[in-house]
Amino acid sequence: MYTFRMDRICANHWCRQPFEITPADEEFLQKFECPAPTMCVSCRHQRRAMFTPVLVFHRRPSALSGTPILTMYSPRCQSPVYSIQEWWSDSWDGISYGRPYDPSGDFFDQFQNLLRVVPKISNHNEKSENCDYSFGAYNSRNCYYCRTIARSEDVYYSELITGKNEGIVDCYRCQYSNYLVECMLCVQCYGSSYLYRCTNVRDSHFCIDCQGCSDCLFCHNLRNKAFHIGNQPVDKETFKKMKQELMDGRHSTHMKNLRHLEEVRMETIWKDQQNVNSEDCVGDGLFNCARCIECFSCFNTVDSRYCWELTPSETTSHSMDVTRGGIGELLYNCAGLGGKNYFARMCANSRHSSFITYCTYCFTCKDCFGCTGLRNKQYCILNKQYNQEEYETTIRNIMEKMKSNGQWGEFFRPEDSAFAYNNSTASIYFPLSKEEILDRGWEWEDIPDPTLGGIDASVIPDSIDEIDDSFLDSILTCPVSRKRFKIQKKELEIYRMLRLPCPRLHPDIRIKRRRGLINPYILHDRTCRQCGKVIRTTFGPERKEIVYCESCYLKEVY
Repeated sequence: MYTFRMDRICANHWCRQPFEITPADEEFLQKFECPAPTMCVSCRHQRRAMFTPVLVFHRRPSALSGTPILTMYSPRCQSPVYSIQEWWSDSWDGISYGRPYDPSGDFFDQFQNLLRVVPKISNHNEKSENCDYSFGAYNSRNCYYCRTIARSEDVYYSELITGKNEGIVDCYRCQYSNYLVECMLCVQCYGSSYLYRCTNVRDSHFCIDCQGCSDCLFCHNLRNKAFHIGNQPVDKETFKKMKQELMDGRHSTHMKNLRHLEEVRMETIWKDQQNVNSEDCVGDGLFNCARCIECFSCFNTVDSRYCWELTPSETTSHSMDVTRGGIGELLYNCAGLGGKNYFARMCANSRHSSFITYCTYCFTCKDCFGCTGLRNKQYCILNKQYNQEEYETTIRNIMEKMKSNGQWGEFFRPEDSAFAYNNSTASIYFPLSKEEILDRGWEWEDIPDPTLGGIDASVIPDSIDEIDDSFLDSILTCPVSRKRFKIQKKELEIYRMLRLPCPRLHPDIRIKRRRGLINPYILHDRTCRQCGKVIRTTFGPERKEIVYCESCYLKEVY
């Protein structure tokens, strides 16, 4: 039994922010036999996010066959890397790399030595087709330059797209939607572009916080409306004419529309905590959630605390301190988990496993401790097979040793990550300069300069009607990053369908711009613009947006 202090100071010397451990936190931690965290919530997420990659691809030979493969691991990663097919094949077994635990040594050092020799899968894709240029694709087809895609088809330059989607371009965290471009935090939407926090919306463009709407342009805070422009009703013929003028497929018109969208954003009434179909929650961006505390951008999550970007197609429940993940129950201090895990502590990038601790890349495993690259195993420590009695005795000894030196309950060390800080998700949540990264003792990896050449994307034809299929062969150069990119065939079809011009900027710039629209995952105190009540919201007190408390918001919108 641990004794918990309610008020603590973050152990990181560059942070030193105060944080608290609540009685509910204490109750949860006791289930996992873990002490209170030593770092604040943000620093804990930062540590875990170092273990999931950003969209940077590398070519290197397979360590098994020598065949060139495309992978998320750069040459700096010392571990052998196998292709997806090779990794899942029967030509090797992770148990062959097992080694006995040395009670006189440091556990994390022993685990790091194991990480360096066990083969890594080139990419996290599983049961997917034609998704080579994506990370974390599951049961999906034809996805290009995406990250975390599940049960979806024809998805491009998007992130966190789960739950049966098709025809998605440049979107972030959408579910059960079809034919969307530049939409964020949307569910059950169709044939639309530039939607933000919308649900059950179709054939609409440049709208914010609309639900149950169709055929709307430049609208905000609408419920169950049709044929509206700028929140004003119009007849069907007027709408059709105005839509043809505003959605004419020209880049010049489109830029005017984007400027108009910024005006709509500043006119929007924002609820202090923007949660949908969620009960008894504290956080933001929650959909179909219940009893979640300090959670952000999560779907279908219940009875959980301090979780970010959980996107299960079913449910995540009774979890704490999880950074990105899928279906699971009783998860603590984990990152990048796939679906259907049960009782996982301090784990990363594992799926369909139960009662695992300090494990990475383990699939369909049970009762494993300090393992990596295992499939269908039980009672393993550092990839070595034990019987049940030996296993239980040994892990107790390891836990006691780790408790005595203050390691137990801490996530893996930054140096255990296969990714440099600037190539990890941590760089998205917490951008740092090269100097700051190195000063903290973390790794930085220089990314090779892109090969220049191709057509300057800023001078491609203004109208989508001027672009035929031969344009698909063109290599474009981004005027901002100078990176090269191409337009994909299905992507072009979707632009034509929605009457949108081809993008001028590289996908990385577009992804970064979308991320900039998401408020940091922290709650601030400020007052309701309408009644003056003190509220907690992701909009800082210096922000100019119109933010209402829930009561005033509901009166205004409904």
